[in-house]
Amino acid sequence: MDPTVWTTSWLLLALVVFLSLVPESPVALSDGVDKIAHGFAYAALTLSFLLAGVWRPGRGRGRYPMGAIWIVVAAVAVGVAIEIVQDIESYRSMDAFDAVADALGAAVGASIWAALKIVDGSKNRCAEA
Repeated sequence: MDPTVWTTSWLLLALVVFLSLVPESPVALSDGVDKIAHGFAYAALTLSFLLAGVWRPGRGRGRYPMGAIWIVVAAVAVGVAIEIVQDIESYRSMDAFDAVADALGAAVGASIWAALKIVDGSKNRCAEA
């Protein structure tokens, strides 16, 4: 287990939760840019946990080799839960499109991870030939 990758993943999750729940966003973003930021954040979050726990180039299988789908589901669930909490709090508001952007970002992160696995696998096959 590589503690650096795990630590990075947990810190990224803490940052996403913190920035999603602070009363005032430190940076004012237009609506379109806000959705892009959500997508990037959840892509990075999902990718980091997949690399930490499931598979990473150079290391291979991680502690949770069958956990990919659960990491993606968890990332989407975090995004939805944050939107629900924002609806409860008086200083933030729920936006279903934020949750959609979060889910799309999680899918992008998972797709990048899958592409890395494919590329790494093709390198290994070429080296064996």
